[in-house]
Amino acid sequence: YTGSYTVPDGIQKICCEAFAGSKVKEVIIPNSVTQIGEGIFRNCDSVEMVTLPENITAIPTDMFFYCSHLKSINIPDNVTSIGWRAFESCSALAEVTLGVGVQTLSGYAFGSCTSLRKITLPEGLTTLDQYVFDRCTALDTVVLPSTLTSINQYAFQNCPQTITVICYATQVPTNNLTNTRLIVYVPSEVVDLYKSNSGW
Repeated sequence: YTGSYTVPDGIQKICCEAFAGSKVKEVIIPNSVTQIGEGIFRNCDSVEMVTLPENITAIPTDMFFYCSHLKSINIPDNVTSIGWRAFESCSALAEVTLGVGVQTLSGYAFGSCTSLRKITLPEGLTTLDQYVFDRCTALDTVVLPSTLTSINQYAFQNCPQTITVICYATQVPTNNLTNTRLIVYVPSEVVDLYKSNSGW
């Protein structure tokens, strides 16, 4: 595939690696699609824009791995999980809008997204997995929801900049973060609670 492509309406499933390695620049996926296989855009280094269908419930493993020209993405509200390495090495990805349904971010989901500066994680998310933002060298602001309960110690590994973390959780999430270049803001009523917990 090259140029722009619209998946025919009525298609319900797109198989693994359907567009992998192609030179397609834009893909529109209709709402009839409810299931997407792993790695469908893997190594599509020309793709700049993908319109996702509203009825999918997961962004699978490697879906956009090494899509180095993908600039932005809107995750539909019905998506509950973002898989392993889903957006890894999307080096041009600067804008990510996560739907309200996202509950799980798997390891390396946004690893090496070197243009990503800010991301807001939705209410309902409970865990930040290992290396979710590994090597996000431009990342400087992360907003965490009140529902967060756990942060893996390597969630912000290899992020060289000081990151402002705005965390709305009033129950202190467990963590053992190895990245100390974090400035953390929490609700005023629980500041002392955070200070008394290890890792914060």
